[in-house]
Amino acid sequence: RAAELGAHPELVARHAEAAGQIAQAIVSYQEAGETAQARFAHEEAIGHLRHATELLSTEAPSSERDAREAAVQVALGASLIAGLGFSHETVAQTFERALALSEASGQIHSLGFALSGLATYAHNAGEIERADQLATRLLDLGRCTGERDLELMGHRCLGVIRYYQGRFSSALAHNEANLTLYETGRHHDWLTITGHPRTTALAGTGINLVVLGWPERAFERAEEAVTLARKLGHPFSTAHALFYEANVHATRRDFARLHERAAETVELAEAQGFPSWMVLARTWDAY
Repeated sequence: RAAELGAHPELVARHAEAAGQIAQAIVSYQEAGETAQARFAHEEAIGHLRHATELLSTEAPSSERDAREAAVQVALGASLIAGLGFSHETVAQTFERALALSEASGQIHSLGFALSGLATYAHNAGEIERADQLATRLLDLGRCTGERDLELMGHRCLGVIRYYQGRFSSALAHNEANLTLYETGRHHDWLTITGHPRTTALAGTGINLVVLGWPERAFERAEEAVTLARKLGHPFSTAHALFYEANVHATRRDFARLHERAAETVELAEAQGFPSWMVLARTWDAY
């Protein structure tokens, strides 16, 4: 019975809540949400994590309570991005809450993830300058605190944002810095809010190389991103890498490969429920 409960934290959460053990219920609902995320069951994860925040709202104010909710809100934001899309207003509200709680409780790691989530939301919502400011703050936070994970995340965010600003050399430099900071033993199984750090950096390197006049090097990087994402078995990272490889093929005017990768992206996005990647990939139908 104990082993069964350990494998199903949602059962522990429900029993704890029914018994009035709210602190244990919160911990277990968070664990249940993160367990669902690991199975890419984002709708289920959202339900568990939202219930955890509801229970947290009944707890007496404290720095510990704020720190716990900040971690829950960050986890919730990740599944909301996957399930609702990058620029959904609920995503912004969730990460704004995580940011405020992280600042109040002094939780540097949660603060970094909140900044990353907000920067991702902002640039997809067309708030590109705010996105740049948030990502720059994240990078500075990583450098000032010596938290290499946060520094890596800052470079990842700026690599995307600078590309959409048309600052391709700067974007390439941030993606290459990401690849330099990446450590296989430390980050290989580490998934950020918007995917695996190495796959996103490889994909970002590819799309910047192609517009800077290096089509063959771009193709190699884009292929490497897809191969790694598939090896990791992480659908969100795979959709990301496939879409970016399609982008490289569009610039290289290789329309057969473009449509092949775009179709794969749509198929995966439909199967997994990733609205952003599905809509973005369908824009290639015009080519």
